[in-house]
Amino acid sequence: MDYIEQTLERAFEKTTAVLFGEKIAELFSFKQWFAEKQHLPVVKEHKGKSVFLMPAKYKDVSFIDFKDIDFFKRQEPLSINQIKDIDSIVEALKEKGIFSFAGNVLLGNSRFVKSSTNVTDSLYVLSSIMVYNSKYIAYSSFVKSSSYVFGSNDLNKANFVLSSVSVGGKDGGSRVFESHLITSSSDIYYSIYLQGCMECFFCFFQKGKRFAIGNLE
Repeated sequence: MDYIEQTLERAFEKTTAVLFGEKIAELFSFKQWFAEKQHLPVVKEHKGKSVFLMPAKYKDVSFIDFKDIDFFKRQEPLSINQIKDIDSIVEALKEKGIFSFAGNVLLGNSRFVKSSTNVTDSLYVLSSIMVYNSKYIAYSSFVKSSSYVFGSNDLNKANFVLSSVSVGGKDGGSRVFESHLITSSSDIYYSIYLQGCMECFFCFFQKGKRFAIGNLE
């Protein structure tokens, strides 16, 4: 286990302690479970090293590590026969090896990132895609301005979230487990579509509820 994995393991322990009052298991024991639930990076090979890309069905294309792109490389102009129609142009560019999918894309001040792509201004990210201005993120996708997120998708201003989808929004959210469409709420478990709620378990389509189980306060 390297430094990034060790750091995220400690972050996962902290997250489970916040959500459940104690550590439940090691982060990597949930890897397969997260993979079944989230849009995780696709891995391809380029020059003997792994390139992590956005999930898609890639066919008959080449791949490149973002670090290996020469943005200042000059290309020879196409001939008159190569530009007679769109298909000819596309084929000519393919032959030149210009078309490639880039992976391992890290932008801004991103550090301690592993097996991820499309990460901007973020720290300690593992096996994730589309992460912006966040930290301590693993096995997640489309995460913005959040922290301590594991196995989750579509988050904004969310903290301490495990196995959930669409959490946060304009006013954020925190301490959420196995829930969907949670906004301006905290301490939410096994619930769907809650707004402005606190301490809710197994609740659905509620606004402003406090200390509720099964929609009953």
